[in-house]
Amino acid sequence: MTSNVSDPAIDWRRLGLVSADRLRNARRQLHWAVRMIGSAGARVLDAEPDDSHHAFEWHADAGFFVQHVTRGQRAFCTAVGMAPPCLALLTPDGEEVLSQFHLHGKTIDEGLAWLTHELEALHGPLDAPLDPPDQAEPHPVKSDGVAFDTGDTEAFEELRYWYINSQRLLDTTITRRPDASVIRMWPHHFDIASLITLDPDVEDREAARSVGVGMSPGDGSYADPYLYVTPWPYPEQPELRELAEGHWHRDGFLAAILTHEDLVSAGTASDQARRARSFVAEATAAALALIG
Repeated sequence: MTSNVSDPAIDWRRLGLVSADRLRNARRQLHWAVRMIGSAGARVLDAEPDDSHHAFEWHADAGFFVQHVTRGQRAFCTAVGMAPPCLALLTPDGEEVLSQFHLHGKTIDEGLAWLTHELEALHGPLDAPLDPPDQAEPHPVKSDGVAFDTGDTEAFEELRYWYINSQRLLDTTITRRPDASVIRMWPHHFDIASLITLDPDVEDREAARSVGVGMSPGDGSYADPYLYVTPWPYPEQPELRELAEGHWHRDGFLAAILTHEDLVSAGTASDQARRARSFVAEATAAALALIG
């Protein structure tokens, strides 16, 4: 991987240096790893009203997605590393690795057995076995029970920089707003996002107006990574103005989308960063206007 050129406002790594097939394979495997850690977190974390106990935050210096602190016989965090892919337990500050399990050549069952052993050593006996992970895109590591193959280091590194770039993009744009949340990665969709909440005092979360701004590494709608901005609730008959960058998606959900192809075709790291910033700024303003 080369061309780590910086935008004046974002330390942006050039994307698009790995083929789509390789990137999809890396993403699908890593999503199952995230779901494994999610199964562990569901057993040992205290529930939060906004379900944020399921979410992860990116610790850039350590290179892990990290969940909330767990209190047991010893305080720790459950985490997943991306390059190389691994499961891990960290100190409460997320900086020191207490224990880790590299996934290459290992199966999901082996990973769950390791997690169970390590969790019980730090937290105490679990009240029930860890649930097998689910709700990720099909891949042989789940459907056929084969071992993870994380040998394509360039693909996992490229995927890692989709998250790092997106975190930096949101840090320099959205999270400076007082009504924006911290940046979280949600394991169900494997996306990273910040939520702008316009009605913080409304108890019914489904009724509260908000705009989500983030990056999905790929899903059933778009196979490859994309940036998105989505308003909530969806207007019934929205007047959608044409975007200078990206397009509006309306099938199943409403969102402004900047696709993998549209972003990487900008070329250099600086040009990609500028295109991403332009999209986020315009699409966020448009989404906020849609919900008043």
